[in-house]
Amino acid sequence: MVISKVLNSTNGVIEVQNVQLQDSGTYICVANNGILDRKQKLDQSGNNTVNVKVSPKILLKVDDRKFFGKLGFAANITAPFYSNPPPQTLQFKFQNGTVITNSNKYTVSFFKGIVKDTFYGKEVELDSHFAQLQIKNEEESDFVNYTLIIDNGIGSFKSWILEHVYENTPNVPRNVSLTKELSTDNSLTVQWNPGNDNGHKQTFILKYRKVSDMVWSVISILDMGYLINYTISGLTSGTYYEIILYASNTVGNSKESHLIGKTTGLLF
Repeated sequence: MVISKVLNSTNGVIEVQNVQLQDSGTYICVANNGILDRKQKLDQSGNNTVNVKVSPKILLKVDDRKFFGKLGFAANITAPFYSNPPPQTLQFKFQNGTVITNSNKYTVSFFKGIVKDTFYGKEVELDSHFAQLQIKNEEESDFVNYTLIIDNGIGSFKSWILEHVYENTPNVPRNVSLTKELSTDNSLTVQWNPGNDNGHKQTFILKYRKVSDMVWSVISILDMGYLINYTISGLTSGTYYEIILYASNTVGNSKESHLIGKTTGLLF
């Protein structure tokens, strides 16, 4: 890896500007003067390890700071973080600012582990820590935001909001409609926006049949996270079709949306 933040590198000394966590690691210096050594090697090398001290850093993307639970069950809100030196203070707080202490209901702990991160575009493994809040026998009042606070003496303490919601069947797909501009004599195009998956990966189930038929054709469609246009092809021209769309995850199914369409036009 080439160091792009080096200020100067004279006399075998390098100076790195604005040192950050990703500047940690082993630095290798390679030099030669054009003369082979006794082992017929031209390059000579030496190395040194740099261990950068930094304030705590949570190793979760913003989209991954949502944790799901289920009524009547236990849930773990677990956040990997890096801290050098190790944390002096680690707390979870309720929304009202009260510090959560260990009890029959709650357990706060932290432990060591390995976490992957990206340094200068390259994936690395870090000796990290995990902060964990365990909530037992969850009730509706437990599904709120919690604040994780970590202080290791470097700068001021750091805090992060962790959202806790209950897992459920997915929300019904939004804005379900037939798109006239994308439909033809032999096809109908259904358009919708995905609803929330509520904790489990969702798929969309699209069923269709001629209004005069009894048997449904069924299609499973992946959630792409944005507006979906799906074209049902191979239909009979000038024919009315009944269409049903719903979302499904491991918990169950959403409510259904119903449409009636004609391959030579639209009827709502």
